[in-house]
Amino acid sequence: MIASRMAVILNNQPQGWVISFRSKDDINTLSLQLSQIQQYADNLRAVQHEHRNLISTIAGLLFLKRYDNALALIQQQSESHQKVLDFITQNFKDHHLAGLLIGKYYRAKELGPEPVGWLAEKYTEEAGNLKIIGRSHKFFWCQMLMGDSADNVKGILKFENKLCGPAMAYSVLKDLHTVPDLANCVVDAYRKIDQNVLAEAYLLWLLRHPHENVWHYLTSDECKLSSENLTFLHDCGQRVWHKGHPDYTEEE
Repeated sequence: MIASRMAVILNNQPQGWVISFRSKDDINTLSLQLSQIQQYADNLRAVQHEHRNLISTIAGLLFLKRYDNALALIQQQSESHQKVLDFITQNFKDHHLAGLLIGKYYRAKELGPEPVGWLAEKYTEEAGNLKIIGRSHKFFWCQMLMGDSADNVKGILKFENKLCGPAMAYSVLKDLHTVPDLANCVVDAYRKIDQNVLAEAYLLWLLRHPHENVWHYLTSDECKLSSENLTFLHDCGQRVWHKGHPDYTEEE
């Protein structure tokens, strides 16, 4: 419950209080509705932005008197748009959900693909501490540097002779936009201090399909590790570092 109170004063003398009680669920419901409205506004803005780009392109073609190209573009966009509308309306009968998905579709088109993932800085509300959030390859390699306290993964011990926390990890990787650049940057750093890169990678890697593991990922053409880093990786694979290793003993 949430209580609000207001003083009752007559002739400059306090006479009592008026107290009203409201369910906290009402505030949560209002907050949720406001969040949904913000999402709808973002989706509408994305649709508007997409149409403005299309109109500008058509206007340019008409100005250049390339009427056939303008007509072909209109037909192409119309067919593509209609296919999306048909698919959504046929598979989702709820009109609110269908409208939301159409907005998300245009929002995704506006943002474009990000095949290597993304990173962003976020500060916690309680203490204001920096936290890095992200997705896909970029976030994996960021965790390889800064570690993951939730899973008790320490990350790299030193990066260029300095401790590597969230701020440094973000700074190092934020401007790298290909998987090979990310992979070689991080493995280079592990190799320079001779820290076993596989020990951290096995703990952090999330399987994308049942028959994959981090060794396949690191040695694949996707990462394209340099010859020096591949040699270092194979050396790490021969070290005693987990109980599954045939040379492991409890004394070690």
